[in-house]
This record gives sequence, structure tokens and C-alpha cells, in this order.
Amino acid sequence: MRNSKGTTANPMRLMRFNIFEDNLKQAEFYQTLERGTALYGVTRFSDLTGDEFREAFLGLRRDQQYSTTSHSYVKKDSVSIPQDYDWRVYGAVGPVLDQGHCGSCWAFSVIGNIEGQWFRKTGQLVSLSKQQLVDCDRSSRGCNGGYPPATYESIRRIGGLEIEADYRYTGHDGVCHQNPGKFVAYVNSSVALTNDENTIAEWLSYHGPISMALNARLLQVHLLLTVGYT
Repeated sequence: MRNSKGTTANPMRLMRFNIFEDNLKQAEFYQTLERGTALYGVTRFSDLTGDEFREAFLGLRRDQQYSTTSHSYVKKDSVSIPQDYDWRVYGAVGPVLDQGHCGSCWAFSVIGNIEGQWFRKTGQLVSLSKQQLVDCDRSSRGCNGGYPPATYESIRRIGGLEIEADYRYTGHDGVCHQNPGKFVAYVNSSVALTNDENTIAEWLSYHGPISMALNARLLQVHLLLTVGYT
């Protein structure tokens, strides 16, 4: 297999190719252990080291010391859970987006959740600004990561969110220039779920897509939006 970025006598390209080969071997090993539906192979990240990938794309910061208004959710045993569910079918989820070389997955995850909640409330799917959070959420570190529970509290304090068209994503840390007069969505509080799959499935099927942390690689954590289950 040939790395599409090519190799020459250039030391940097040779280093990248060596990293690519190591990652490919690791992907092939993981595939031998796979027992579900995951597929491991070559991606556009295959010539990055684990540290480089973490710094560029993985944005959970557990060291945040901000208070939150999150409430705990307890599964209701009397509630029937659908066998499968997909909020995309109902129009509550926007298209897949690219965060670029910015550890802002936390912002995309939180915004996706709020877009889903706003859809359930209004019947309309509105694309909200991720960059507003990167620039204006003082509980986060912008492209260096954030902590969703604190971000929900920050949105509540800020007062609301603008739409994507009014505060476009750049993929870089910027100066906050939010306009309260353009806020279209609001947050009063948030709910913290346990890692019990049945509890997650119940909440998702009845309340909408979930902002969730995933062990992306070893102890590196990626924030994403869970939109359904099978």
C-alpha cells in the first residue's frame, strides 16, 4: 500500500511514512480484535502520531473547575425503550462537519445536542455557531479543548447562541464578537447521564441526540454527538 502523500529523500516525508506504516500495522491489529461493526484502516490522520492527533483534534479537558447546573438522570424502569432509534430520520441532526485542525470537538458536540433540543422544541433544525463557543466560552480553552458540563453553564451565563451564518466557524481561536441581539437559542440547564447503555438509550429515544465523550484511542477522549442506536 502506498501513502498518497508520497515519500522522497526529504527527512520529514520519510518520518511521516514511517509513522504511517506503524499506524497501519496498529489498525490491522485492531481489526483482528474487532467483534462488532468497526472498520480500521487508512484515514487522512494515518501519518500523525498519537500525540499530534490528540493535540489537534481531541478536546476534552477534565481539569475545568467551573460549577455547573447539570441534573442527574435516573432511568425509569417502567419506560419501554425502542429496539432502535435514529434522530436523523426525524430531521433533528445536521450534516457531518469537519472541525479542522482545532481541538473543538467539545463545541461541535454541545452545539449538536442543543440543535437537537431546539428542533424538538420548535420543529426547525437551525445550524448554531460553534465558533462562538470557541471564542467566547471562558470555561474552555478554545482549540485546546473544553468540558461540556461547564460549556452548558457558560451558554446560560452568556445568554444564548447565534446561528452559524452570523458567526461562522474558522477552526482557529479568535476574539469574541458575539452579538446578544442575534441570539436565537438558549440554555436553562443540562442533564448528566451515567454510562449505562440502557439509560443512554432511554434518554436518547425520548429526548434527542446526546453530547458524549468517547475513548477515541487508549486514554485520549473525543467528544461527539450520539444520534441513535441499533
